[in-house]
Amino acid sequence: MTHEGTTDLVDTFDEHLGRCAARLLLDAGLPAPFAALLVDSDLGVSRGELFTASTDLQRLIRRPSKPLTDVVAAAVRTA
Repeated sequence: MTHEGTTDLVDTFDEHLGRCAARLLLDAGLPAPFAALLVDSDLGVSRGELFTASTDLQRLIRRPSKPLTDVVAAAVRTA
């Protein structure tokens, strides 16, 4: 179920998290342009900008790829 304005709220929350992350990175001593690059990249990933339906990765690694959640779950089970 979606509500009117939900997307705007999520965008605002993501922007807030981005500002907080940028502040943490700057406080850790990263140069401002690099901190901005990392935050922008992270926000892009959260928006699904890395998603692709292509099979390029599978062809490159010569095997089926697995979702990260599956890989992490398998690692936790064997730990």
